[in-house]
Amino acid sequence: VLLFPSADAQSAETVDWSTIKQIIVIDGTWRQAKAMSQSNALKDIKRVKLSGDNQTLFWRYQPHGPHCLSTIEAIRAIYRERAVALQEDAQAFDNLLWFFVHQYEMIQADYRNNPDRHFTSRHRSDYIQRK
Repeated sequence: VLLFPSADAQSAETVDWSTIKQIIVIDGTWRQAKAMSQSNALKDIKRVKLSGDNQTLFWRYQPHGPHCLSTIEAIRAIYRERAVALQEDAQAFDNLLWFFVHQYEMIQADYRNNPDRHFTSRHRSDYIQRK
């Protein structure tokens, strides 16, 4: 299956994961990912989308809204959904976010240590936790 939230994508909670051998994930900007998902190489692959109300904690701006996850967030989320469906340990995939969390903490610390530093208004207003 191709993990991509297209109009024809099946919700992950309805997939028979016992029949799925591979999950294809596109890594790029949302614009690039949409173009790649429509390429000849991927056009005939069944699509699946995340089920829950996921919200990104990625620090770079993207204009599509907080429900559009970064690649690593999406990988973790789809593997967690698959694990729940197969009655496996969903927490086994949490370490996929180790570098993501490390980078997040570094950014937060930088803003806490530099209180005069301004955060761009193009990002979520609540992203930087100054305290």
